[in-house]
Amino acid sequence: MEKKIRKNLERKNSISLSRFMNLCLYKKSIGFYEKNIIGSHFITSPEISQVFGECIALFFLTTLSSIRSYNFIELGPGNGTLMVDVIRTFSNLSNEKFSYLLYEKLAISSIL
Repeated sequence: MEKKIRKNLERKNSISLSRFMNLCLYKKSIGFYEKNIIGSHFITSPEISQVFGECIALFFLTTLSSIRSYNFIELGPGNGTLMVDVIRTFSNLSNEKFSYLLYEKLAISSIL
């Protein structure tokens, strides 16, 4: 990894944060998510308690009356625990029809 970053720095004298993060996380065979299973190194709030997702859902329900939009997208949902908790809370507290989209970035084979 260090060699790839050094090569890029020598060639262009800089590296964007986006390129650096993509290299570190998704570069084939050396990126963090290429070598590890998502969720195996850290725990996020939704994994500890469903209360986190319920609080997020309650916040949305209180603000939706002014926004009147019922479309949701979660970027980087991992295994989807947060959205499951949000959907369950919406179902219990609202009769509105909601749309959901979960977007997980796929690893790219070559960044540099």
